[in-house]
Amino acid sequence: MRVALISGSYPPDPCGVGDYTARLAKALIDTGVDVRLLVPRSATPAPDDKHVEPVISSFRIRETARLAALVADLAADIVHVQYPALLYGRTPGSRLLPALLHLWARRSRVVVTIHEPAKTYLSLAYNSLPLLAAHGVIFVERNNLYAQWGRFRNAVAQKRVVQIIPIASNMPVTRLTPPEAEGLRQRLGVPKGGVMMCYFGQIKAAKGVHLFPEILRRLPGAHLVMIGPIENGRFAEELRAALSRPILASRVHFLGYLPPEEVARHLAAADVAVFPLLDGHVERSGSVLAAASQGTFTVTCHPTLRGLHGNMYYAAPGDVDQMVSAIRHYAGMKTAPHDVGEHWERIATQHVALYESLLGRGRPGS
Repeated sequence: MRVALISGSYPPDPCGVGDYTARLAKALIDTGVDVRLLVPRSATPAPDDKHVEPVISSFRIRETARLAALVADLAADIVHVQYPALLYGRTPGSRLLPALLHLWARRSRVVVTIHEPAKTYLSLAYNSLPLLAAHGVIFVERNNLYAQWGRFRNAVAQKRVVQIIPIASNMPVTRLTPPEAEGLRQRLGVPKGGVMMCYFGQIKAAKGVHLFPEILRRLPGAHLVMIGPIENGRFAEELRAALSRPILASRVHFLGYLPPEEVARHLAAADVAVFPLLDGHVERSGSVLAAASQGTFTVTCHPTLRGLHGNMYYAAPGDVDQMVSAIRHYAGMKTAPHDVGEHWERIATQHVALYESLLGRGRPGS
């Protein structure tokens, strides 16, 4: 089986969808699938990543049509497009790609994965265009508004295979010895016995990171390590100003982009990973899963869950009191790291089952 994966981003782009697609491609290859991963021309894949083809220049209509023709030349059994991604933006071409694939790659079955829910019904209508031309649709979380759309029992939806396949962590798992963890903390300036908080991901308003100054103010002596790109503009200026106040500045460490192995090391060395997600959509947060896979106690937000569940504490979105209380009570609690390889094997198996069902070779897995 040949599968053409299409993504508008690729590591090290600051985009979780790009990271996810790169991991999915390798997991599918491990199952014996012939994979071609089409990504932006700006990508610089490693020499061993022979399956990665940096051929996408933009998603203007003309360039999207050219991409569809290129995909047709690959003679792929399945063409699988991930939504959203950095390069797509609001260009109509990215939403029309599945329809163009019907014209150019008629022998291929088209699958789309939706990683993020629409925030309004207008955006739902616009972003649903790829679904209308897809043979199969994958959602990464059950509480996705798109999933509700896909479950409608009308003639359109009945013609599609709709499945929910949760994501897994994109980061490797590391096991630090106590001296290694302490050495990393000392290099950051975290005093012995101090609390090291870690945040990993895009540093932008939707992630709730504006709550960190108040969290730090209530936890004297705690240090905050922030890993990831910070968006430009007024929000970034206000956040930096708030975290640069004299009582906080020496306890905040902006590290920017780090290679995956270093991200894992910092998450493993932390006493607590904190993700104050405003929408509470933990199920599609690769950053939260990356922290949990290291065995590090994790505080995040959820629309309905509350309190301690295993090694993760769920607070109400925006509730600083709950998050601070959890950090005070549970920071430093550890569980054994767990290998994410088996999760990606399951994800690949579920994808292959869906692909085969579309090709008339079987039924989609659960």
